[in-house]
Amino acid sequence: MTLVAYDTGAIRGENVFLTASYNGSGRAVIIAYAGGKVILKGATINHVTSMTGFDPDRTQAIQAYGQGALVDISDSRIESFNYIAQLSDGATANFHNTEMIAHMHGLTAKDIGTSIHVTDSDITFLGQSTGFNARNGAQITARNTYIHGDVSYGSALSWDSNYAVPNQTLASKGIYDHVTIETQRNDNVGYGIWQIGRSQILMNDSHIITHGSNTSGINADKSQDVSEIHNTKIETHGSTTSAVSMKNGSQIRLADNSEITTSGNNSYALYAHHNNSDNVAPTTITASDTTITLHGTDSYGASAESAGSQIYLDNVLLTTQGNKSTGLLAKTTGSILHANRLNAQIQGDNSVGMRVQNGADVQLNNSILNVSGNNSHGIVFNTASTNDSNRLQITGSHIETNEGYAIQNESGALDLNLNNTTIIGRSAGENGVAINVKDLSSSVRSGAVDIMADNSHIVGDIISQSNNAAASLDVTLSHASSFTGRTPYVDSLTINDTSQWNMTGNSTVLTLSNNGSVIFMSPDNHGEFKTLTVNGNYSGGGNVAINTALGDDASETDKLVVEGNTSGTTGLFVNNHNGTGAQTTDGIEVVTVAGESGGIFALRNRVVAGAYEYHVAKTGKNWYLTSSIPEEPPAPVTPTKPTPPVVPTEPVAPTAPGTPAEPAIPEGPSHSAEDNGDEGIRVIRPEAGAYVANLAQANTLFISRLHDRLGETQYTDFLTGENRVTSLWLRQDGGYNRSHTQSGQLKTRTNRYVVQIGGDIAQWSHSGLDRYHLGVMAGYGYAQGHTDAKYSAYTAKNRVDGYSLGLYGTWYANQQDKSGLYVDSWVQHAWFTNSIQGEGLSEEKYNSEGWLASIETGYSFNLSQSDSVSYWLQPKVQAIWMGVHADKHVETNGTSVTGNGDNLSTRLGLRAYRQQTEVSAGRTLQPFVEVNWLHNTKDFGVTMNDVSDYQAGTRNIGEAKVGIEGNFSQRLSVWGSVTQQIGDKGYRDSQASIGVKYSF
Repeated sequence: MTLVAYDTGAIRGENVFLTASYNGSGRAVIIAYAGGKVILKGATINHVTSMTGFDPDRTQAIQAYGQGALVDISDSRIESFNYIAQLSDGATANFHNTEMIAHMHGLTAKDIGTSIHVTDSDITFLGQSTGFNARNGAQITARNTYIHGDVSYGSALSWDSNYAVPNQTLASKGIYDHVTIETQRNDNVGYGIWQIGRSQILMNDSHIITHGSNTSGINADKSQDVSEIHNTKIETHGSTTSAVSMKNGSQIRLADNSEITTSGNNSYALYAHHNNSDNVAPTTITASDTTITLHGTDSYGASAESAGSQIYLDNVLLTTQGNKSTGLLAKTTGSILHANRLNAQIQGDNSVGMRVQNGADVQLNNSILNVSGNNSHGIVFNTASTNDSNRLQITGSHIETNEGYAIQNESGALDLNLNNTTIIGRSAGENGVAINVKDLSSSVRSGAVDIMADNSHIVGDIISQSNNAAASLDVTLSHASSFTGRTPYVDSLTINDTSQWNMTGNSTVLTLSNNGSVIFMSPDNHGEFKTLTVNGNYSGGGNVAINTALGDDASETDKLVVEGNTSGTTGLFVNNHNGTGAQTTDGIEVVTVAGESGGIFALRNRVVAGAYEYHVAKTGKNWYLTSSIPEEPPAPVTPTKPTPPVVPTEPVAPTAPGTPAEPAIPEGPSHSAEDNGDEGIRVIRPEAGAYVANLAQANTLFISRLHDRLGETQYTDFLTGENRVTSLWLRQDGGYNRSHTQSGQLKTRTNRYVVQIGGDIAQWSHSGLDRYHLGVMAGYGYAQGHTDAKYSAYTAKNRVDGYSLGLYGTWYANQQDKSGLYVDSWVQHAWFTNSIQGEGLSEEKYNSEGWLASIETGYSFNLSQSDSVSYWLQPKVQAIWMGVHADKHVETNGTSVTGNGDNLSTRLGLRAYRQQTEVSAGRTLQPFVEVNWLHNTKDFGVTMNDVSDYQAGTRNIGEAKVGIEGNFSQRLSVWGSVTQQIGDKGYRDSQASIGVKYSF
């Protein structure tokens, strides 16, 4: 039975069953033409045949043609042994919620104005079939529809061959929303969507799945109009597949979280090929906000195969998991591959992140290329001949390999520009090869390779393995760029402005222009000391930083060897690597020059080890680190006028010889502390003097004498006229010290301040005439200074801050007339924090503490006495134990520092004073003058590694002191003094002291 509607006729039906059997002359089940309409709901339509041969154009279940013809099928089921429906000449068909089964072809619409609309339907194919077929400008729209089965083409958009490309005025179009197309073919025709001729796909929120070899998700040839794929998944399962294949002027754009997955070997995610003979626009693939995953081996993420093929990627995540795969490929001149915000994860072995060939136009911007497989490389360049070239600019990107080269040039010339980019070549987690230059074959070799890095970083070695004599490798680092690695050979290396080369191993360059920095990496991280060999000329203007085990002439060191000439001024930085310091003779050779040595290497940092200060010196053409300076020659002797010869006298007869005297044993040669014999003068660094000053101050800050602590210890009670004793006291001292060390090279100036407070906790008398005191005291003090060095331009600052707690005890034999014997003693424990700040060195901090003890005795003689004035002499002697020790300290540079002390200091002195008393006013004034001789059994010193230096001139010190003590009221007493000490070798110490006490 056939339903036919034409002209203005219309057929409507519900729940109808229609069937037709083709026997060679049969017709379609439904025919609408010339404005006729067929509208069915709930229908069952069967179109069957028993023939094996038939006319395909007359075997369709539904046929509609002509303007106004309409077929509307809903909630139905249709099965056809050939076409489900064929429409032409402006007809329209609607299918809603309908199940369709096609043994061959599905829905076909041809001619401009013809359209098919499918919603909420399911189409199953049981034979070689095409799901949707829009031809010659027709349009098919589908929504919420599933097309599946043994489909050759899930959707075909085409123009018949008799329409030349210029005559294809309107695209055949497929508009799909929430559509799933799944194909099952293995005969090179299993396409999800196939476009031939002018056509366009608009697809949203959909899914394309292909199964079988030699299939494509979307395959277009000469489609011209830009297809739009949004938030759509494309999957291919099988070998030799392509998810998106565009050819000969076809164009497509993928966006909005679209996903592409290929599972088989030898597959492409994005494939673009162009045949320029067709005179059409370039073949173009644009993908943004898209994820691409390749599981098979020998697969490609994006491939621009020929001139006129273009691929543009933006914010694409690309992952390859199979071996021998390539993330991006641009094959030839005229092919374009531009990637922006690409994140490529290349995981398989023997793979390549990007391959650039034969002058293709490639850009990589703001992207990540992470290659983690074994023997897998970041970017590989090659050409068909040695004379061809490639060029690539990489901006704002990061390229990293785990077991391969970051950049490899296999043939031809290469111009590589890196802008704000990092490339890292690793091997087994360590630095590997960042840039490798090799030959593709014996006949196709590398040419000139030029690497320009602008604010970029190259991590890994730069190696040339090319056998082409005309090949060259030139590297330029500009605008804070860095190269971390070694190079067995580079023709020229130019380091500009703030750029630097972190050299990890022995390296060789032909010419080196260094206006930035060359930094020899520490042996801690990269093994042995290193040598940089410049086979040609070296031009300086920047810095070189080397490592040296600072010691004597035979010390291990990094080294710069220049076979040609040197020019310019280079700043030299030296890092001590486990050196303990030693005296040098000629020095440690760090720069060797074979040609003209016109360059200057100027030391830019402190170079110290142990107590030694090193400097750089030029001898001949070479440069050395030395810790000594030549002996100063003696001053020339002014010749004296010769005296006239003496007229000889008659000889005296000889006398008998007596017994000869024993010959005197000659003394050994005498050297100053800085004299090191034939090796010259060793240079001691100023920090030694700073350590000595801190130790000396820590041992002397809280030293006091009876009068320093108590002043006049007796006063007359205004009411009773009796002598009384004070109980609370406070003193403050300020001083200035100037000293030298025994080496004769270091001079230290130190300022100090001390405040102490104390008071009696017990007083008693045995005879009524004598008096005992027992008290406690506490103090705070600090000292700070700086040390200058005779043979060094550097200084060192020192500071010590400390506290003390102690007990004192005093006995006076006479408390009435102040004459006679007294004994005073005290013991204190002191704690200090110390710091040393050497110029250009790290600050050193350490602690010190120890015990101080004193015993003093004296005797007061009354020379004369009147009612209010008396004169006195007071000889005295004091012994002080100074036992403050500094912790053993190891400096940041490895120098071991130990202080030397445990001094017993003695003082022998005499005080003369005049005492005037006004009993009625309760005042007593006592101006005095005092002289002392101080003797120290040991000098405070420091040992830095195995070199010691000591404070000089303190063994015997003369002291003069003047001051006044007195009671200014019956309760308040004040005293003050000024002291000057003079020792040997320029030792000077000045002190001002003021004290106050209050009686209760």
